[in-house]
Amino acid sequence: MKKIITAFAAIFALFAAVCLAACEKPSSAESENIKNLSAYDLENSLYLQNEVMPDTWVFTDGLGRVSLTNSEVGDLKENKTLALFYWTWHTGQADGCDYFNVQEFLDEQAAKGIDLSGIINDYSYPLWPIGTNIKHFWDKPIFGYYRTDDTWVLRKHAEMLSSAGVDVIFTDNTNGTFTWQDSYTPLFETWQQAQKDGINAPKVSFMLPFSSGENTNTQLRSLYDDIFMSGKYRSLWYYLDGKPMLMAHINNDTDKEISKFFTFRKNVPGYTDRSSKAKNWGWLSMYPQTVYYSSFLQKLLKNPEQISVGVAQNHNHVTGKLSAMNGENTADRTYTSSGYDTSENALLFGANLNEQFTYALEIDPQVIFVTGWNEWIAGRYDEWENVKNAFPDEFNAQASRDIEPSRGVLKDHYYYQLVNFIRSYKGARAIPAASPEKTVDITADISNWNDISPYYASYIGGKENRSAKGYGDLFYTENSGRNDIIGAQISRNGENLYILVECAEDITPYSDPLWMNILLDTTLENDGWCSFNYVINKTSPKDENTAVLERFTGKNYESEIIADVNYNLRGRYLQIEIPRSLLGIPDGDFTLSFCITDNVHDENAKDEFSGDILDFYCSGDVAPGGRFKFCYKTN
Repeated sequence: MKKIITAFAAIFALFAAVCLAACEKPSSAESENIKNLSAYDLENSLYLQNEVMPDTWVFTDGLGRVSLTNSEVGDLKENKTLALFYWTWHTGQADGCDYFNVQEFLDEQAAKGIDLSGIINDYSYPLWPIGTNIKHFWDKPIFGYYRTDDTWVLRKHAEMLSSAGVDVIFTDNTNGTFTWQDSYTPLFETWQQAQKDGINAPKVSFMLPFSSGENTNTQLRSLYDDIFMSGKYRSLWYYLDGKPMLMAHINNDTDKEISKFFTFRKNVPGYTDRSSKAKNWGWLSMYPQTVYYSSFLQKLLKNPEQISVGVAQNHNHVTGKLSAMNGENTADRTYTSSGYDTSENALLFGANLNEQFTYALEIDPQVIFVTGWNEWIAGRYDEWENVKNAFPDEFNAQASRDIEPSRGVLKDHYYYQLVNFIRSYKGARAIPAASPEKTVDITADISNWNDISPYYASYIGGKENRSAKGYGDLFYTENSGRNDIIGAQISRNGENLYILVECAEDITPYSDPLWMNILLDTTLENDGWCSFNYVINKTSPKDENTAVLERFTGKNYESEIIADVNYNLRGRYLQIEIPRSLLGIPDGDFTLSFCITDNVHDENAKDEFSGDILDFYCSGDVAPGGRFKFCYKTN
């Protein structure tokens, strides 16, 4: 009998897998290739023949952690979806509201010798801001105190999330009847344009209130009428079981047309919920997180559908109850089920996220839901859940749950932690090996590069100027988008290394400031500057044929001139020839990584760059982006 049951279970599992694959196949309208590069004059460009492959990019993050690649995580896996909680509420509520940086405030008080324990839970402390028009940020976002109708920021998000491997975002609509249409409309439009530029922007879905009722039905009707009924933004819809999917509770009062149109999963509010009911999904949970299944049969077959992963939880791990983030025993970023990580720099390494994601990888469900990306703000209350001077959802760098990089102590550490976990979950493509040696005459026709591989494609477009309101009276401008770097190639022989950089349009003159830097990591160690050993054009070229090669000394952004090298600028193409001996590259096979930047500048100085790599996200153009690097392997 046991063998019969086992056999039936295997048959059911196979049947379920086939059905799942069929259900997950998007509609023909969604599967259409909407990539449209007709706005660019790229005739004969290899860019048109090569896709952007962020899962093959490498990095060394600010903590010295290195990227996981195909060698460690294996090939891409089927039916794996990484979902991310995303906030679109930074719009209308920003009007007339000033911003207040809690972490910065606490640091200032500590520097004055003030005991923070007497401040954190004192609502009447005179230096806390007074009034309901104050938005308390746990720290400063890397893009400033932005609004989510700032299309410049939204484009950056599309690129960063695509590079990380995020498949779908769920926006927070759990309060009242708010859907934040004034924010989701520019988000859809910006990300749809990103798709047309070839970016695999995440799909977009919505998390509605945590119960059925009038508020949920009002939101459903609003979203259905504005987006889904007409098929608007279809390429960005997230499908599950063959239908557009939402996290929401419906009831008998829900419009029947709407009920049939969507696939629904009930969003479970409790962090300690262990019901694991079919067709429920979690968004935040205490470790070990609850595992959810699409049906009772799938549970019997141990085929999990979804699990949540959190950066931190506003939960008192002693009482087991909801708590403000600045309360006692909060499950902050350093918390684990074994206690708080008190090691040096524990805050930077994300122990809570690490424990939760490691467990999620053991469960290996169809969907992992991560909380979250960009909540940033929380109200301040005299008392909430028995916590005085309460900050319910976000407080400071330690007691917060965002992954989006900040200008504070957390920088971009959690972003790259997320990237590696996503690769562990979904796999990655192999880093392509280089074609055989070939000598290149950098003064000859560009067609000489046609048989050299790989071609390292980067994101095209998105270099428009920023001109947008922030919180309060802030207004952000950024006009540094200049040369749009779309790809690169490398060739070599026994003597030289040859580098080709391609831009979307003719490259500006070499006399421009902060012009076309090529950064090389030749040791694959965390040395030099941010893992780079050499840089070309940090010092402006001497003339139209001679560039300057420098070596980073290991002291901040300092470098020393090594030699002059030859280059050639022709229209959209920059070619450089570098003797291998200058880079310490020995005979035979080797591996190096590299990136290209143009017009990256300091946060508060438009005509200089002092070496804060966070500026790689915020100005000019960087290929492939942030700390990512292309990897060149000859074997």
